[in-house]
Amino acid sequence: MQFYDAAYKIAGEKGISIENLSLSLGKTSRYVGSAKSRGSIPRIDNAAMILGAMDYVICAVPKDKVPEDAIVID
Repeated sequence: MQFYDAAYKIAGEKGISIENLSLSLGKTSRYVGSAKSRGSIPRIDNAAMILGAMDYVICAVPKDKVPEDAIVID
């Protein structure tokens, strides 16, 4: 799954609009949506900031130890 697809999935599951997610980051309401539309790939610090706003973290684990409920970004 691509990063922004994962972010949209998480936001949807948490009931957070993409516009409110963007605003919670101190950005314009179109920040996340525009980045997805452009096909942007965020740097790790920006990805961590976006996920952190939804109470998620980035974690590296061995491939054979990934929990089934994890959202895998490739």
